[in-house]
Amino acid sequence: MIFLDRISQDVWLDGETYEVLFTRDKPGSRVRWSMTESEYMHYVDTSSKAIGKWHVANDTITQVEDLSRYDDITFGKGKGNFT
Repeated sequence: MIFLDRISQDVWLDGETYEVLFTRDKPGSRVRWSMTESEYMHYVDTSSKAIGKWHVANDTITQVEDLSRYDDITFGKGKGNFT
């Protein structure tokens, strides 16, 4: 799959045909593809201050880490993949 987040609506494309698979709202403020689980993206939720895993096709989320004790969390602007 290919994720396009630079347009008004988030879009996922088929990686071979480039056809639109679906559109949906991502959880949290930022997402990054998992480097070890291709069907997942990692997300940062700045409102609940958590990091989680999102199964993109099934649209299910799992919180991985509660970071509510921190004032602010982010992947960082312009940074690469989440490892």
